[in-house]
Order: sequence, then structure tokens, then C-alpha cells
Amino acid sequence: MKTKILSIIMLLFISFGVPNVKVKNNENTIFNKASTNIDDFDFNLLTDDTSTELKLNRNLPVYIGKGEVLNFHFTPEDNMYYVIETIGDIDTKLKIENTVSGTIINDDGGIGFDARIGFQAIPNQKINIYLKCYSDSTSGTTILQIRKQRFSMFGYKENNGVNTIKDLEVPYSSFKSKFDSVKYENTSASHALDIDERSISKLNSEIVFFSGHGYKDGSGISFKEGDIRNYTEFNLNRTKVAMWAACHSADSNNYLNMSFAEYAVKRGAKSSVGFKNSINENSSKTFTNRFFEKLAIGNSVAEAAKYGADGLLWPWDNAKDYVIFGDSSLKVITPTLSINTFNYSIPTDYINVLNDIEQNDFLKVNSSDDNYRYYELINGYMTNSYIDIAYANNEIININDQRKPYKIVLSINSAYTNKNFGNYEIEEYNYYNSNNVINKNIIYYNFNGVMTPIEISSMEYINDINAYLKTRCVNLHTGETIDYSLINESDK
Repeated sequence: MKTKILSIIMLLFISFGVPNVKVKNNENTIFNKASTNIDDFDFNLLTDDTSTELKLNRNLPVYIGKGEVLNFHFTPEDNMYYVIETIGDIDTKLKIENTVSGTIINDDGGIGFDARIGFQAIPNQKINIYLKCYSDSTSGTTILQIRKQRFSMFGYKENNGVNTIKDLEVPYSSFKSKFDSVKYENTSASHALDIDERSISKLNSEIVFFSGHGYKDGSGISFKEGDIRNYTEFNLNRTKVAMWAACHSADSNNYLNMSFAEYAVKRGAKSSVGFKNSINENSSKTFTNRFFEKLAIGNSVAEAAKYGADGLLWPWDNAKDYVIFGDSSLKVITPTLSINTFNYSIPTDYINVLNDIEQNDFLKVNSSDDNYRYYELINGYMTNSYIDIAYANNEIININDQRKPYKIVLSINSAYTNKNFGNYEIEEYNYYNSNNVINKNIIYYNFNGVMTPIEISSMEYINDINAYLKTRCVNLHTGETIDYSLINESDK
């Protein structure tokens, strides 16, 4: 009986064929303009005489008949990055021609089985667009939209002096010629979730950057008014990269055991970056400036984040403790030049550098993967004179010598060490309650050939919801305070 049943099943497969099971594929298929493989994607191309012009940001309802191919066109005025997608319940397929990447075909790059193609335009070059159902036996209605890819940035200024609006400047400058870049300043959480002219939430953009407060348990982010939590219903299903420059944004110490940065991926973001601990606002700015500079020239999220962390001078800086959720290899820009991961120039003869490390006082710190930073020591304390060495397969491939000559080493006056933050600090930040000193370190910094001793102390302030990290720097020779932004970057 069992043999008979198997024979019947095999006969059915022979008679009717193996069922066509659809598997979601998010990748674009890209050809050059001379491709001869277009027929493989069963597009019976129509002439421009039947083409309909698409308008930017317009949701166009279209009906697709069985086996029908609809023809559209759009002529951009610039070379920015655009996206075209379908929105509906039917399985669709798109093809576009005359982009920087040539001809692009996509099946399931959008939401569910919707098609979505991101591309860079050629100025004043008409783009031909073809739309059909995935199966010729299917028909139905869908929405077709073309729009510029958007970079939405959120920052605000508080009465207590916290100001993250300035953190948006470099990311905006890095992307303004590529993406539709919008700075939302002093807005509320509800405003971020509002629908804009794209018929999409402002927060649901191809790139999202939030700079502000984070919940101390990692469960959310706070705007100037209102918040968004790791249980809030919202979509990031158009978002490629989300950067949450907020304290504890990658911390999962909450009852859902999920950080807000991880939750962003659950809500649809392809890649999301957050920080495990409280972070200093100057360090956050340094990290994100460098991150978006690299992202804008074609680096991956992982490469851009590494470059951001490498820009922080001191190894204890909490902004180095970042986490990437989702796809760390994702790129939002097509690179036009080959990118040097390390960006170091290799000296023709670095034997002397290695001898200096061997014969003098240096502290070796693993900065990332196979990269090491050797800090020159004075009286046992780190200095901003350092040497970066990159290895591959246990071989040195790059050396970056950042030592600068000095003539004077100032002494430490013990009267200025281990001073408390003081009540005036707590009053200045009276929105927060003093919690504890996160770290306290003494370093020497080379100011124009004068090695100056500095004590760097970081204090975390919290209330029932948020956390904030305040860093104070004191010149241990004179007792004067120093702005941390002057001494926290590697490249200065």
C-alpha cells in the first residue's frame, strides 16, 4: 500500500510539475546598459508611446492585468539617490533603465513581496520604468511611488545646556548632495512619527539619526517632548541605517530584555547602531561625525562605525562601546573609488618605530580586531602621542605614527587632584541626580610642545528615566578646567 501511494505521488509530480514556491529575495539584480539577459526576466518591453510620467512623492494607484507590463518614466534633475517601490497586496516586479548602475531589476526588495529599487540618478536622463506582476497568472492593484531617499536627523536644545542640534551639522553636510537631508530641530516624539509629504512617517526614512537622551535601562529615546519606547508601534520598514546617539541605546537591561537599537531592527530597519553605556556628548559627536562621513563615501556600517570609534583618543571612552544590530555590511552609497580600510600611509622604513616601542615606555591597547594603539607614557600616564599598527595574518600592513615632539613636561600639583564635581555641578544639571563617577584618569596632553597633566573625570547623572554623562577635565598644573572636546579626538 505504501509503495502504491508513493507511485501516485510521483505520477502527480510528473504530470503537474513541482509546485512553484516563492522565496523572498531582497537583492536588486543589476545589469549594465548593454545587458542581453533582460528576456530572462520575462519583461515584454513596451514603447515610450505608452509610457506614463511619474511625479515625485505621488502615490499612484495602478491596475496590472494578467501578463501585462506597464510602462512609466521619470526624469530627475540631479544625480541624487532615489527609490521606487510598489505598495500593495499583490506580488510585483520592477525594472528600471538609465541609472548610474545601468538597468536594475527587483522582485521583493520592499515590504513583503513588494518590489523596491534604490538607485542613483543621472541628471536630466529619462528613466524608463516597467512594472508587472511576478506571475503572469496574477492581476490586481498596487501603489507605485518614486521619491528621493531621505536622511532624517533629530536633535534638540535643553534649558540646562544640553544641545544636540550641533551634532547634525556634519552628517547633514556629508549627505545633502546625495540624499534628501532634513534636520528636525526641537521636535516632539509625535512629530517624528507624523506622516510627511511622502505619505510615510518622518522617522521611517532610508537613514535615521537621533541625537539626544536615552532611557537608562535601554528601553527608549527621549525627544524634547515625549519619547519612543521599545514597545511603541511604529515602522522603520523603509530604513536602511538607524543611528541612535543616546545613552544606553544598546542596553537591554529592561523587562523586555531588548535595547531600543535592537528593537529598531524588529520594526524593520536593516541596520541599527546604539551604545551600551552613558556617552559623553563630545565623544558622541566625534563618533557620529566620522561615522556619517564614511557612510557617505560608500563604506559599510561596520567600517563607518569602526572609523567613528578610532577617532576617540582614550581607550576608556564609552562611545567606543557601540553595538550594531542587523546587517553590519550594508552600504547606502555606491562607492566610486576603492576605499582603504585603514587609511594609513606605510612608512618606507618602520624599523625605527618598532625599536622605539621596544625601548621606551608604551602601553599597548587593542583598538579593534587586528589593530593596536601604542600610547607613549610619561611618569606611567598615557599621552596623546601614540602609534597605530594594523596587522593582517600576523604581518604588519600599516603604521600610523602620531607622536609629536615636546620640550617641557609640567609637574602635577596634588592640590588639584581628586576634586569632587561639587554642588554647583548638580545645580547646573538639577534635572538629574548625581549617581557615580564612571571613570577617572590622569593623562598628559601635548599642547604646542608642552606636556600638560590633566585629570579626566566622568560623572553619570540620572533621574527615574534618563541618563546623562558629564565629563570634567582639570589642568593638574594650574587647576584650570579644560573643554573635553579639545582633547578627546585622535586626529587633533
